[in-house]
Amino acid sequence: MFAPLVCLVGCGTWCGNCAYFAAIITTGVIRYSTDGKMCARSEAFVAEGVTFSEHGDAIQGLFISQVVLFCGYYCCVYTALQVACNLAGGEC
Repeated sequence: MFAPLVCLVGCGTWCGNCAYFAAIITTGVIRYSTDGKMCARSEAFVAEGVTFSEHGDAIQGLFISQVVLFCGYYCCVYTALQVACNLAGGEC
């Protein structure tokens, strides 16, 4: 009874993380494209007191932290799934 639940949770986590990984890739592609680099160098104002350059720096920092945290998170998920499969009798 435990093994099907482990497999279901594992598949659901994998599908959700695929969408999250695609969002990370899209963020990096847009930020480091030619237009993204030009926007990140612009000193034009987006809102009151906030420039495109500040937004570009923020997105770059967020992208880097997402990649690092995603790698660490996935190591934890993989370890938890392996432990759960072992507890289920190795049927996964």
